[in-house]
Amino acid sequence: MDKGSGNMEIPVEHDGQLEGNPTSHPSEFVDLKVSPSVDLKNAQFFRYRKSGYGRTGKLVEYIQIEHNDGKRIYLFDVVSKNQFVSRLGLKISEIRGIYDYNERNQVLNTALNGRAEPVLMRLVKSNGYWNCYAVVTEKFTEVKYSELYRIVENELNRMAINVVETSEFRTPRRVWKTYVFEKRAVNKVGEVIQAGLRVVNSIKGTSSICFYPYWLRLVCTNGMTSSKGIWKQATTHKGQKADIMESVHQTLKESIDEAFGIEKLIEQALQVKLSDTEAMRLLKFVAYRKNLSQRATRLIQQRLSVDKGNMWNFVNAITYVSSHNADKMGQPVILSLEQTAHGLLREKEDSIRRMIADADKLELAKMGGVETPSINAQEAGA
Repeated sequence: MDKGSGNMEIPVEHDGQLEGNPTSHPSEFVDLKVSPSVDLKNAQFFRYRKSGYGRTGKLVEYIQIEHNDGKRIYLFDVVSKNQFVSRLGLKISEIRGIYDYNERNQVLNTALNGRAEPVLMRLVKSNGYWNCYAVVTEKFTEVKYSELYRIVENELNRMAINVVETSEFRTPRRVWKTYVFEKRAVNKVGEVIQAGLRVVNSIKGTSSICFYPYWLRLVCTNGMTSSKGIWKQATTHKGQKADIMESVHQTLKESIDEAFGIEKLIEQALQVKLSDTEAMRLLKFVAYRKNLSQRATRLIQQRLSVDKGNMWNFVNAITYVSSHNADKMGQPVILSLEQTAHGLLREKEDSIRRMIADADKLELAKMGGVETPSINAQEAGA
């Protein structure tokens, strides 16, 4: 592919990396407000294979823009490139599809000159180059990772929650930090081994501030576990900082309660007694409403001959099928079963009873052929 003009100054490559190429998530930015048609010029889209490797060489792609004050800004990051091009009303796939370097840049600069609405370019100066990590609107309000983590850790300390382990995972769009609460010894299948909290944030305008309370349960005597959690969005990065932080505090407290509330849900489910007949009728209702496959429905039906007697065992039958058939059912089906199980765990007893009563209203063909036994007077009172 065409590198473009040979006399253009570009960052130097070292070991296949462009000098100044930013890490995914820096801690400090210079937020530069620009009106593209007024403040920016000479945008160039570079896309070529690194020399010396032929057609299989490393693909290099970045955008270079000049600011009227003399700054030369580089967009290496996949997020910043997509955001910048999108703000100009283009698709990056369209730009990539133009083979000729000059034509490609002409399209880019025409769009640049047509965008007067201001944007914020989130910049970091590295090795003499201004690297752009994100291109967001004026409404963007930053919440730093350090700020968010400090709030979380102060709340955990206030609640005297023992954190035994932390870890961090980064993607181009967001950062996840996990706090693992004290682990426990378990004796029975279905019991909670561990609970924790994941905190999700982005300094690129690509993700809301979210909390993900989760827990691990023992689902088999062979030691297999099942992880489940709940997404709780605190707020987006827009508006007044004080309002954003108030929402963060409120959602954080709810999330910690959710992480520990699983045991209350388990106790509640243990109190909901189900006869074999009621369990089959409930399965019919769930299979229909959740559009479960015939295979999944029949496997759950078979497992209910082992996990029986109450709502907690009904939930365990579903998670048993999801955890023991991952290689046969596919990830979407497994996730659907896990979500179904957790949704049922949160249902109150009167809601469960209504599902059982409504089973006869459903079409038999839609729930995998599971027969709907009638409930006699004695079982109805069980």
